[in-house]
Amino acid sequence: METVLISKPKRFFVLLGTLACSLTLVAMHPARAQVDAKTEAKTEAKTEAKTVVKTTSSDVKSVSKTVIEKITPDPVADKKWEELETKAEEAFVKGDLTEAAKLWQNAIDFAQSQPSQQLNLATSLNQLNHLYTRTGEFELSHNNLHKALEIRQRHLDPNDHLIAETMGNLAVICDALHKPKESEEWYQKALVIKRKILKPDAPELAVTMHNLARLYAGEKRFKDSIELLTQAMEIDKKHYGEKHLEVVRDLTTLGISCYECREYQEALDYLQKALELTKEMKDENQRDLIPIHHYLGLSYAHLKQDDKAHEHYQTTYDIGKKVHGDEHHGNTAPLLNLAKGSEKLGKLERAEELYKEAIAIEERRTPKHPYLLTDCYIELGHHYQRQNKKAQAEQCYRKAIVTYDQLPAHLKRRFYELPTVMTALLKEEGKTEEAEALSRKYLHVHTPQGEDHFRL
Repeated sequence: METVLISKPKRFFVLLGTLACSLTLVAMHPARAQVDAKTEAKTEAKTEAKTVVKTTSSDVKSVSKTVIEKITPDPVADKKWEELETKAEEAFVKGDLTEAAKLWQNAIDFAQSQPSQQLNLATSLNQLNHLYTRTGEFELSHNNLHKALEIRQRHLDPNDHLIAETMGNLAVICDALHKPKESEEWYQKALVIKRKILKPDAPELAVTMHNLARLYAGEKRFKDSIELLTQAMEIDKKHYGEKHLEVVRDLTTLGISCYECREYQEALDYLQKALELTKEMKDENQRDLIPIHHYLGLSYAHLKQDDKAHEHYQTTYDIGKKVHGDEHHGNTAPLLNLAKGSEKLGKLERAEELYKEAIAIEERRTPKHPYLLTDCYIELGHHYQRQNKKAQAEQCYRKAIVTYDQLPAHLKRRFYELPTVMTALLKEEGKTEEAEALSRKYLHVHTPQGEDHFRL
């Protein structure tokens, strides 16, 4: 299945219905809006149809046959692999990631031992991608997907939809690894195949168009992003009708892309349309409302309408708890937004309480989530900095550094400001030697150009 980004969860394969991957966590943060997922995203990651079974859709056209390496069928081995694969997927759905990883490895080991199981091996490698997306192990996912693609290209027609699917997944992972050029190349290759085998208005085509548009938004290619997303929405309207959740999610994604391109008023327009459509449809799927209210809050905040921003932050957090449970990791970023919104309204004590609540939740989490814990301590540190409470800020930054050091390089770059603000604070306090040592240690961390140096 092709992993898809935060705002169109309807294309999940069933096992990903509860997925809130680390891609999403970045997208939900007030100052780190690029997806993840972008996860979700940011992401919650979205996926296409399950890849085990060949497509029978009437949308698929006939394609030319090429010379491929044939595999001798083995029904007994097929059944054994399917049992192992099913157990892994069931464990994943239940949220037992450790058991799911072990079971998927069992399926992979079995498939590797059987010459007849090469294509099933590619499927397991592809499915394991979703677990690694959940855990943020994007390099492992990247390696597995390359192996899956190599197998599929060896044994399938070059225009097979499974090859396009793997390319789409590689594009999503490259985006998560901050390799936008490589990501775009994979998306374009997937689109070439899909345009050959699908009708122009096939919804499967809209998935890849949607994901590529999200990449363009992250790269601030506003015109390209909106053009693709509009095309994808027209496909969905034709296929599903004007009043359908697919259209709601298209409008939501358009709003998110406008937000990421700093077109905040346009973002509000699309997001309000999405919200109104959910009301007309009497949509009871609360999960779809989370990104709508989240980005409404962020957009209002940038337009200096702090009361409205706070209202939507609160709604996002309330719905998140209802959908995910009180201490689900997907609720942490909305809780931090709510704290920041309270601070903007001058409710400083309430803001501090909320920041500390987020930290307490993450400290209780087993196992710890280094990214979220780092984020929480940074945000409380910035809060103290804004209140000129230097000692408390330093204490928070020191705790953030501990978990920051556990992050992979691409996630460290998201928190580029931590070493910088910590160094500046130490210099203010006359701790010059420690400040210089810290600066040298994190010299490799990239500071984005064209952005505020501190989020204070």
